[in-house]
Amino acid sequence: MKRFFFFVILGLLCLGCEKVAKSGDDVSDGSGSREQNSTLFVLNEGGYGQGNSSLSVYDVGSGVLTDNAFPGPGVSLDGIQSMTVVGDTGWLAVTTTGCVIRLDLATMQETGRISGLDGGPRHVHIVSDTKGYVSQLNSGDIIVFNPSTCEKTGEINTVYPSTEMFLAPASGNVVYVNSWSYGNVIFKIDTASDIVMDDVLEIGAQPESMAFSVDGFLWVLTDGGWTADWTAKLEKPALHKVDTDTFSEVLELEFGEWDSVSNLFASPDGSRLYYLRGAVLYEISASAVVLPAEPKIVSDEHPFYGATVAPDGTAFFMTDAGDYSSPGTLLRYSASGELLGTYDTGVAPGGFCWY
Repeated sequence: MKRFFFFVILGLLCLGCEKVAKSGDDVSDGSGSREQNSTLFVLNEGGYGQGNSSLSVYDVGSGVLTDNAFPGPGVSLDGIQSMTVVGDTGWLAVTTTGCVIRLDLATMQETGRISGLDGGPRHVHIVSDTKGYVSQLNSGDIIVFNPSTCEKTGEINTVYPSTEMFLAPASGNVVYVNSWSYGNVIFKIDTASDIVMDDVLEIGAQPESMAFSVDGFLWVLTDGGWTADWTAKLEKPALHKVDTDTFSEVLELEFGEWDSVSNLFASPDGSRLYYLRGAVLYEISASAVVLPAEPKIVSDEHPFYGATVAPDGTAFFMTDAGDYSSPGTLLRYSASGELLGTYDTGVAPGGFCWY
């Protein structure tokens, strides 16, 4: 699940797409110049093997959601997992189709594609104009490619069963990677040499997502994994706090054995962290030493599948994937947890990306 544009005129961007506004939001044509972080992409995973993955676009200023902003008619994508934005370019990792797509965000047109990635692309990290990384669900190998040409230029063999998301500090030549599916480590890559660094940290069964707090600690959420017959957890899920200077764990907070946890992310200022537990949102302080007893936001009607916070901290956005075969729902909440709006999306909305 875990790490997805506004145009001069929204109607020109997504000609023929439906605009949906509910629960008190104003309908707007979206005209005007785009402000930074004014647009939220919702990544609709689609049904497995159905080729119906898509992007929905929510404009913060107008409160309008445009569904099926990408891809266009006749284009089939299966399993959009994540989106990375650098400048005015978007990078989509599409797991089941096995490709990475480069998007011009001014036109929402595909401008390049890396195909034939049989390992199942999960996340993209752009190192420079000439170097990018792609993690893979079914392979420990990280693909190295040239963002300018969309050509594969090499691989980084990590020896781990699966690679997931990339997390980069504000400075330096290091990115952190978690080995998720049947993995139990996080490790670092030197982006100058494309080499896995010697210090590897065993963190727990299936590190699912990561986030930095304001004090520079790396937080890692492990989901506990499952036995081969899916009858028991390999271990209890847990939230881990890692000192990046020593690359060692300084705190472990265990959940219940059967808890389902996912989607760890930080507040804009890094003072708090959020995660989904049992389809509701929890908040924890970066200085906490125990898990919170009560949830931050819960819905009797909508079990949350994905979650994010606005870059200015004024709103939360959640998704409800419904039955995973028909349109899902985007939900907008105030910072205090009041439901402000609901919107129809594509099938199985799960991920987010701000632009």
